[in-house]
Amino acid sequence: MNGRRHGLIATIIVVTSVIALMAVFYFAKLTPDAAAAQADPIDQILRVLFMMGGGIFALVMALLLYSVFAFRRRPDDTTDGPGVQGDNRLEALWTIIPLATVIGLAVYGAITLGAIRPGPTPQELEVNVTGFQWAWQFEYPQQGITPTELRLP
Repeated sequence: MNGRRHGLIATIIVVTSVIALMAVFYFAKLTPDAAAAQADPIDQILRVLFMMGGGIFALVMALLLYSVFAFRRRPDDTTDGPGVQGDNRLEALWTIIPLATVIGLAVYGAITLGAIRPGPTPQELEVNVTGFQWAWQFEYPQQGITPTELRLP
């Protein structure tokens, strides 16, 4: 097989597996039902992280498996492989792309964290609690009430 055919087959396998695994993580229910206002943004970050990780995993595994089967040594081949020189552009590329990805995800996480952090703290509420043998008594001195159930804003 020539290089173009290998490249085309590998591209088809990689793109198909990446799309399939990213779709699995996009549509999968990874978290329980939302119980807080902050749940939806956190679930979205988790979904994005799983999709990115799944896409990278699919890319690496598809290329690895394709390479293992397509470029395996034939039984009658006992020669050494050709020498390969390094490519500085390729090495820079596979350093810059993960760096940009990690920085982008960190910025996305920081923006989401800033959006879900609580606003200004509410006014402090004083509650005096008295414990009895079989009950609790709560007193809210600022409101002048003493219910038997604790209610906090």
